[in-house]
Amino acid sequence: MHCQTDTAALTQPTFGAQGQKTWPQDDFVQTTPSLTTLRPSHPRLIAPSYKWAALPDLMKDDPYLKGWHDTIMANATVFFNAPVIVHVYDGGPSASGILDPAREVKLRIKHFSYAYLMSNDTKWVDRTWAELRVSV
Repeated sequence: MHCQTDTAALTQPTFGAQGQKTWPQDDFVQTTPSLTTLRPSHPRLIAPSYKWAALPDLMKDDPYLKGWHDTIMANATVFFNAPVIVHVYDGGPSASGILDPAREVKLRIKHFSYAYLMSNDTKWVDRTWAELRVSV
């Protein structure tokens, strides 16, 4: 049996306002890509700073982006109000060890990071540090 990927899943969402806004032009150009000539702005791994700066304006007219934003912020708020993750090694042959709590902390920190980048509210940074400072 041959499976074929639906190409619509690999393109931009097909809904949204006519004349929808787009990302600004990237101002960083590498003539010879190299690890010694990285983009000077941060964050580098998720998106360059010009995209973070443009995101609030793009969300105004794009229900897809707005929906994701609302979901991430709601999750971040739930995590913020929950107790910090306690790191408990559960041991045993079928246990995950410390991985389950570590994965949960990672999930929370991704949400807190997004919330901070979108709001510039340091409460998200403080909560991130609280998660990281929990003793094992």
